[in-house]
Amino acid sequence: GGGVDAYCEGQDVTLRADSAESYGQANVLYLIGNVHYTEPRVRVDSRRMTYFRSEERLLAEGDVNAVLPSGTTMRGPQAEYFRAVPAIRPRTRLIAPGRPDIQLIQSDSSGRPAEPVHVVADRVVMEGDSLVYASGRVEITRTDVDARGDSAFLDGSREFARLMRGPSITGKGQRPFT
Repeated sequence: GGGVDAYCEGQDVTLRADSAESYGQANVLYLIGNVHYTEPRVRVDSRRMTYFRSEERLLAEGDVNAVLPSGTTMRGPQAEYFRAVPAIRPRTRLIAPGRPDIQLIQSDSSGRPAEPVHVVADRVVMEGDSLVYASGRVEITRTDVDARGDSAFLDGSREFARLMRGPSITGKGQRPFT
């Protein structure tokens, strides 16, 4: 108690919280109150976190706010973050149930940030910084388009989106369409 700062030796990972419990044999660290997890690929803040060291997995609960280096954000009640570790998994993965609110920021071909894409769904899985799988009452919004469906797949690097099961798209630009 009284403030905890933890650093992963040999890695650029920092954990901060009001208090913590560490169980060495189980390789589990419980962090409680004003928890902040920082590494080069993501910053996650929440009320509570459980860090499973042997799995390189983080479970954040309570007012979760995650920010990727691109500026993409995720807000929701819970998120499970899987670190990219060569011996375990090639890229990061974020799983967010409980109808999270995602603000996707992608860069255009010149490297400038493109218009944000707002995604809300019952469950969202993000692979790396560009693949998004959303399921359950999916809403995708931009200034020029509203899209709805039961599930969706977005690939930011290919600028591709696919809506499934009852999809609808409404264009709001100079030439509106449905």
